[in-house]
Amino acid sequence: MTSTSFRIQDEGTIVLVYPNTDTAREFLDSLTTSANQHMRWGEAFAVEHRYAEGFIADLQEEGFTIT
Repeated sequence: MTSTSFRIQDEGTIVLVYPNTDTAREFLDSLTTSANQHMRWGEAFAVEHRYAEGFIADLQEEGFTIT
């Protein structure tokens, strides 16, 4: 069974994006220093709600799968 790349958890004012694969984790690590509206929250990326839809769309354009 293939795992999806990311799991999304909507917390209201922030959306948590959890990596499920090593490739997804590495991708988030590469964004840590360059993304002003995103920040790490433990294993997840915390994305401000107003940027979440665009961020998730960008992940899908990169070929990642989302649940």
